[in-house]
Amino acid sequence: MFGLKWFRLVLISASDAVSKGYADAIVATLQSPHDNLGVYIAHHYSEVNWNMTEAEVDAMFQAIKDESRIIVMVVPETDLRRYMLRAAALSMTAGDYQFVFVKTTLPSESDFQRLATTSIWQKGDGHDAAAKQAFRNVLYVVFGNTHDDIGGWHQLAKEAAARVYPAGSSNMPDLYEPDKYSIYLHDAILLYAKVLNTTYVPTPTRPLSGAVIAKTTSSISFNGLSGLVLMSVHADRYPGVAIYDLIENDTFAEAAHLHYDLVNGKPESDSLVGIFRWGDGRTNQEYIPPDVPVCGFHGELCIEETASQVGLYVGLSVGMVGLLFVLLLIFRFWRREREINNMGWKIPFNALDFEAGKRNRSLTNFSNRLNKSTKSLGTDRQTEYTYGQTTLTDSFSEAIQKQEHSSVAIARFKRSVVAVKHIRKKKIATTDRTLLKEMKMLLDLKHNNVTTLRGVCTDPGHICVLWEYCAKGSLQEILDNDDIKLDTMFKLSLAIDICKGLEYIHRSELRFHGGLQSSTCVVDSRWTCKLTDFGPRYLMNGAELDPNESEEHRYRALFWTAPEFLKKALTKRMRVGSPAGDIYSFGVVAMEIVTREPPYQTMDLTAEEIIRNVLIPKDGLLCRPKFSALSDSFPAAKQIGGIQRLVERCWNEDSSFRPTAKTVLKVLNKINPYKKANVIENMITMMEKYSNQLEDLVDERTAQLEEEKRKTESLLYRMLPRKIAEQLRIGMPVQAEAFEMVTIYFSDIVGFTSIAAASTPLQIVGLLNALYTVFDDTIKHFDVYKVETIGDAYMIVSGLPEKNGNKHVTEMASVSIALLNVVRHFKIPHKPTAQLEIRIGLHSGPVVAGVVGLTMPRYCLFGDTVNTASRMESNGQALKIHISNVTNGLLKEDDRFKISERGEMDIKGKGKMTTYWLDGFESEEDFRTLTRKANSIDIDLQSASTLDIGHTNLSPEADQEPEYKTKPFKTPQLPSAFDIQKQNSALSDIFDPADDFDPEEY
Repeated sequence: MFGLKWFRLVLISASDAVSKGYADAIVATLQSPHDNLGVYIAHHYSEVNWNMTEAEVDAMFQAIKDESRIIVMVVPETDLRRYMLRAAALSMTAGDYQFVFVKTTLPSESDFQRLATTSIWQKGDGHDAAAKQAFRNVLYVVFGNTHDDIGGWHQLAKEAAARVYPAGSSNMPDLYEPDKYSIYLHDAILLYAKVLNTTYVPTPTRPLSGAVIAKTTSSISFNGLSGLVLMSVHADRYPGVAIYDLIENDTFAEAAHLHYDLVNGKPESDSLVGIFRWGDGRTNQEYIPPDVPVCGFHGELCIEETASQVGLYVGLSVGMVGLLFVLLLIFRFWRREREINNMGWKIPFNALDFEAGKRNRSLTNFSNRLNKSTKSLGTDRQTEYTYGQTTLTDSFSEAIQKQEHSSVAIARFKRSVVAVKHIRKKKIATTDRTLLKEMKMLLDLKHNNVTTLRGVCTDPGHICVLWEYCAKGSLQEILDNDDIKLDTMFKLSLAIDICKGLEYIHRSELRFHGGLQSSTCVVDSRWTCKLTDFGPRYLMNGAELDPNESEEHRYRALFWTAPEFLKKALTKRMRVGSPAGDIYSFGVVAMEIVTREPPYQTMDLTAEEIIRNVLIPKDGLLCRPKFSALSDSFPAAKQIGGIQRLVERCWNEDSSFRPTAKTVLKVLNKINPYKKANVIENMITMMEKYSNQLEDLVDERTAQLEEEKRKTESLLYRMLPRKIAEQLRIGMPVQAEAFEMVTIYFSDIVGFTSIAAASTPLQIVGLLNALYTVFDDTIKHFDVYKVETIGDAYMIVSGLPEKNGNKHVTEMASVSIALLNVVRHFKIPHKPTAQLEIRIGLHSGPVVAGVVGLTMPRYCLFGDTVNTASRMESNGQALKIHISNVTNGLLKEDDRFKISERGEMDIKGKGKMTTYWLDGFESEEDFRTLTRKANSIDIDLQSASTLDIGHTNLSPEADQEPEYKTKPFKTPQLPSAFDIQKQNSALSDIFDPADDFDPEEY
């Protein structure tokens, strides 16, 4: 039943005693709470009389149709054909119904012979065809031993009678054929006798109980007259059962059986399930008739839908989808309107601290005077942030009075330095929808080569725009400063950065810059060039002219404007432009980068005359800036010729023939001879070039270069341990080194996934940078080495690369307490009310350390100690320090630390481990000492100079490093463009005709 998934049955049993007994046994077994077979008897038609009329039988079968598809019949075999004929008459023999006949008598040899013929259904009464089809739906079940040959017991019974009653005895009863049930009586008595022989001991004080007899039967087995006798622990005999099915030759054959045999003194089942053939010709390998119809007895599970219902459902579905779509549009419109109407960009004028900008300017001017002759690009020089001829003044109003045209001042706003550009308007309507939409568009612009708009001050009389501050100043200033030497790599890098920014703007909703000049290209502390001053156009359009600005300067400001926009720029005070116009402006800027001269420098004309010649070509000749003769520091070569050809294409009078920003970027990458070199190689090559120039410099220049070299080495020592860096610097191979005992620290941020999901990528970078900057400054005061940070994970070690005896464990414990104290007071920049939590794990043991890789080499640790330390961290808890048993044992030698046992834990890959919590110091004085030590960390977030990462703001320890007697670091010489051309004269043409136009541009 279970294999066929039949759990709902109907039982029909006859009224004779044998059938009634079998039926009651079946019901008791199926309903037994001990067996819990899960089979449900929907209806038991009990004591069915053999002389029922056909109408009564039909009524019973009609009722069964609504109760089950599986009918178990416990009736005499002589009545089976009659019932099956009535089932056929009621169309119940087509394979949908399955009848299970249970034979109520022990099978004899003649019974098996009859099953092998057609006599069980064939009677020659004209109903044989219906009977044959009906019996194809019958499974014939036989209980008893059907495999062992037990027919010889008849002769044994006669021989036993002869021994008891000798021939001629007057007490000899009449000779009858032995009853077939007598063999089971014989085996039962024999079993009882064997049990008595095993259990009975004739002791008056120890009576024999039934429980003992029942328990002993499970250990008794023997071959009786009825076959092998095997008993279960419940004192029941293991049964034998066989199932017969009508096969293709219309006779019954065994399809399945279950018997038990004795194997190695234990009962084992011998079961076989063959092929069952159903009434429709299919087999159990293809299909099994269900006990309940697929659609239910009354079709309630398969409700047929009318055309109107289908139409209704389709209409409702379409309506719901349409409603959801409308709601989505409404939501998007509402969200966009909320973002447009968000006034977070409005900044009050009194929130700007111009005194901080004044202090920053004074420090910048002092630095400029001190480093006036500096040649290195890695200096900490802070330039004045200007556009054109703008000069910073003591206050914003003074900057406006002293400017020659549009000015930019420096101020501090919310602990960051910003560039403030004044807009000559008395007042603006902040509720104007055009302004609101443009502000949202500008605030959404995020790119590495585009400055970020920080906000707008809308106070009457003080209307200004706040931009991201870039420490190196404008590109125009850098090009005008002869003390800054720019080689081929940096010139191409600046041009590529500008082109990347233009490409991003052209792909954005802004569409074009409209005011690209060398003064609107600014350089940050990492020497990345960015575009600025590209909006808001709503504020720029209609702005008043500066009365102090001369006509000459106004015309000079138009040198970068494309010819098609010069007329509008002269007659209307508004920002106009197009992507093609930006490409024209880029050509002028590229010419400035290459020649390091202002445009039209070689022409002996006034600015007004130049603009009029550009607007109306004289004698058919286009007026464009000239490429002057190149200096020896940048010899004319194929690269310069390629740049000149590119610039000439950008200056095409017909804007439709100018290349797109994407094409220009592709050409610049072809021109760039350093595109295959990585940043480290370029830096090393650049340093070698400058070191070769030291022979011709005076002692002062040599000292300045040595200072830059020392800073570079200091940066290298931050990337690798000093000992390893020294070995690499002098060209020695770095061998892996084994350390017998170190302590490793792992930590990560609890709930980092949730924080990341609720934050922007820039916010996550800002969070990790702020946190690990504090961590880095904290660990400088301890004898530990930072290995790496991966995502939110932070790893440090003590005891290597310099061995420190047993100090490693106490140093690591102290730094862990210090970092935990730092985290408790740390504020997430974009979620200041949330408490940041970290997990810390410590473990001590042996490791092997070495440098891995050539490009960006890493100092890595290997060994099981690293894995165990990581497990300590991952199995730790928030704001707690989890330590291993080894670390605990080492810390016990120092009585300053407070440790509590966590208990035994199942650590992945390690099994059971006893771990501990490091709770802090035993003494408050030790904690105060650690706090004073940690408070000595000086991270001046208020200083504008800290925004210029990688310059003079090195640690105090770096400033006091002793001089080393090793020779200066010599690196390969940077090849010039002339050298590249000389070495490879077969360079292919840098221009591809397919590069001239980009169908995606307009």
